[in-house]
Amino acid sequence: MEHTANKNPAAHTQGRYHTILPSMQEFFHSAKEQLEQEWTSCHMLKSGPVFFNITNFHLYNAAYGIESGDQCLRQIAALLQKYFPDRLITHLGADHFAVLADAADVKIRVEAVCHEARFLLTSPNIELKAGIRYLTKLSPDTSVHFLFDNDAALACHSVKQDATRHFAVYTEEMGRLHRLRNYVLENFETALQNEYIKIYYQPVIRSLNGKICGAEALARWEAPEHGLLSPDIFIPVLEEANLIHQLDLYMVRGVAKRLRFLMDQDTPVCPVSVNLSRLDFQLTDLASDIESILKRYGLPRCLIHLEITENALTAQNQSIKKGIREFQLMQYQVWLDDFGSGYSSLNVLKDFHFHTLKLDMAFLRPFTKKSRTILTAIIRMAKELGIHTLAEGVETKEQADFLRGIGCEKMQGYYFGRPLPEEESHERCHDQSLKIETEEEDTLFSQAGLIDISRALPVAIVYDDNENIRILQCNSAYLKTLNSIGTKNLSDSNYFLSAPDFPMRHKFRRFINKAKQSGQSESMTYVDNGQYLRVNLKTIAQVGQKAIHRAELYNISIDEAVKDRESRRFDQIVRNIILTFEGLWYLDMQYDTLDIIESVSPQYKAGMSIPHIDEALSVFASRYIHPSDRQRFQELFKKDNFYEAASDSHCSEVSAPFRMLRTNGSFDWLFFTGIVMVKSPAKDVLIYLTKNPLDHLPDRQQLILEMLKSYGMEQNLFTPPDSGLQHVF
Repeated sequence: MEHTANKNPAAHTQGRYHTILPSMQEFFHSAKEQLEQEWTSCHMLKSGPVFFNITNFHLYNAAYGIESGDQCLRQIAALLQKYFPDRLITHLGADHFAVLADAADVKIRVEAVCHEARFLLTSPNIELKAGIRYLTKLSPDTSVHFLFDNDAALACHSVKQDATRHFAVYTEEMGRLHRLRNYVLENFETALQNEYIKIYYQPVIRSLNGKICGAEALARWEAPEHGLLSPDIFIPVLEEANLIHQLDLYMVRGVAKRLRFLMDQDTPVCPVSVNLSRLDFQLTDLASDIESILKRYGLPRCLIHLEITENALTAQNQSIKKGIREFQLMQYQVWLDDFGSGYSSLNVLKDFHFHTLKLDMAFLRPFTKKSRTILTAIIRMAKELGIHTLAEGVETKEQADFLRGIGCEKMQGYYFGRPLPEEESHERCHDQSLKIETEEEDTLFSQAGLIDISRALPVAIVYDDNENIRILQCNSAYLKTLNSIGTKNLSDSNYFLSAPDFPMRHKFRRFINKAKQSGQSESMTYVDNGQYLRVNLKTIAQVGQKAIHRAELYNISIDEAVKDRESRRFDQIVRNIILTFEGLWYLDMQYDTLDIIESVSPQYKAGMSIPHIDEALSVFASRYIHPSDRQRFQELFKKDNFYEAASDSHCSEVSAPFRMLRTNGSFDWLFFTGIVMVKSPAKDVLIYLTKNPLDHLPDRQQLILEMLKSYGMEQNLFTPPDSGLQHVF
C-alpha cells in the first residue's frame, strides 16, 4: 500500500514547489489503512510514525530567499524518499514532514537522513530534527493524525534546542507533561483567583552568625486535579504564553501581604527575595507595579529583594537594562541568580552592578577540588568588585563549612531547610533554634561579608559591642599566627579576649577605640607568650556602640622579613624596661620554681632558679620584708589569695607596697606587682619590683595631700593636732 501512495499519479501539489508526495489527507488515510492491516494480520505493528521538523528554517529563507527555501524543502523531501524508500511520506506544511517508517531500523535511518541534511542546510543553527512514536497496539479509537501531530511531534520538539541529538522517542512522560502544560494554560487564571498557587519560603543563613538573614519566595501550584505541580512545568509554559508577569506580581503581592501581617503582629521579619522573568520587563511597567504593591502595604524597599537569572541578561534587551537601573536608583537590591549557568557570566558583571551573586548550585555538584577552586575564585572576585555572595543548593555540612571558610556570606539549601509554606518554615526554623537577625546586625554583617579572608594575609573579622571583643572568623594564616603563640584555636583566642583577668584586654580596648575614632587603619605592637606581635586593625562598619573590624596579625618574632630588624629593636626596648625594675621574678607554677630574671639583692642573682615557690617567698619575707609588713606580704602571695585578688582586679594584676631591707641596712618602700600569665598552661606569675615614685619628688608633700583629697580623705585623719606634716613625710 505504501508503494501505491508514493507513486500515485494524482499526487498533490505542495505549496510553491512540486514533488511527488501524497496530500496530508491521502497520507493519513493510507497510514491508517496500513496500520490496521498490520494489526489485523498478526496483532503486531511493524510501522511507526516519524515527525520531522527543520528548526529555525525562517533563518534559511531570510538568508537565501523564498525560492531557495522552496528548493531546500524539495531536497529534504528527496532525502526522505532516499532513506525511506517505498514508505508513506508527506509534507505537513511549513517545515514539517511525516513518515510512516519501518520500526525495525527507524533510528538508523532517521540518524542518517538528519546527518545528510546538515550539508543542505549549511548552518549549525538550522537542523533537521525528528520524533519517533513506537506503537504496540491499535485500538478502534486511535487517531493516526494524533499519533503524528501530537505524540511524534512532542518527541521532536523535546530535542529542538539540543545540539547533541537529532531525534527523540516519544514516552508516556512526554504526553503527561504535555497534558499538564495544557492544564496550566487553561487553569492559570483560576489558580490565581483561588490561590491554588502557594508561596513557599526557603531560609537564607548568614555564614558569620548562623542567623536567618533572608528567605526566597518560591511558587508552588497545588492543583486540585494533579496535586503539587513543579515550577519546571508551569513557569516555562507561562513564559511562552506571555503570562509570567502575572505570576511574578502575584508572588510580590503575596509576600508583601504576609510581611505586613507579621509586622502588625510584632513578629520579627527578614527580607524576602522574589524571582523576576526577563519578560516581566517587556510585558508590564514592573518598577511602577512593585512600587504600588509596597506602598499599598506600607513596606520599605529593603524588605523586597529582586532576583534576575543570568540567562535573562544574555539577550541584551534594552528594557531589562533600563528596568534594572530603575530599580537600583530606587535603592532596591537587585541580585543575579544562577550565576555561572549562562554563557556570558563575566560580561554580565562588566555591564551590570548587582548587589548579590547567587552561585548556581551546579558548582557544588559534584563537590570536588575543582569546584572548590572555582568557588574560591568567584567569591574572591566578587569581594573585589564589592558584590555580596550567596551559595544556593547547600546540602551537606562539608559544603557549608567550606563555603563559610572561604568567606561566602550567605547560604541556602536543604541542609538548612527545604522550601515550605511560611508557617511551616517558621516552625522548622524555631525547632532548629534559627533566629532572625536584627536590622542592626544586617547592616554590620553585610559590610563584614565583603572582607576577603581567602588570601594569604593573616586576616580576621572582629566583632565589638564596646564591652566584649570576639573574632567571628579568620583564615588559616591568622590561625597559624595564633598557634605560634600557643593559642590552639579561635575559641581559645575569644576566651582570652573576653576573660576579665586577661592583662591585654584593656590595652586592646583602648586600641580598638582608637581605630573607631580615627576611621583609619591603626597598628599596635605587643608581647604575648614571649613573642613580638603586631596587629593592624581598621573599622569596617559601626552601628551605635557595635562595630565590625578587619584585623591582620603578624608574629614579627618569627617573620623572616622583619624579625631581624624588629626583634633587635624590641629586645633593646625590653632590656631598657627591665633596667627600670628593682627586681624581676618569674613564678613557674608547673615546675614550682621561682626564677630570678633581674636581681633584687646579692643573695638572689639573675639566672637562679629556686625550687618550692611558697617556701622561697617565705624565706625572702623573713630576710628582707619589714616585720610590720611581713604577714601582709605572706598573705598576699599565698597562691589562692593572689589568684583571687588578681581575678578581682579585672586585669590579672595585683600591686602592693612593702618595706624592704636594702644593702645599707635601711628599709625602703618598694611596690611589688604580680601579673598572672593567663595564657600559660599553669597560670604562671611575673613579679616585678619598682621604687616608690614619690621618693624623689621634691613636692611630694603637696602631691600626697592632693591625692588624699581626690580619695575624699582629710589631712587630719592622718596627722595629730598641732603636728607638722614634715614629721610624717
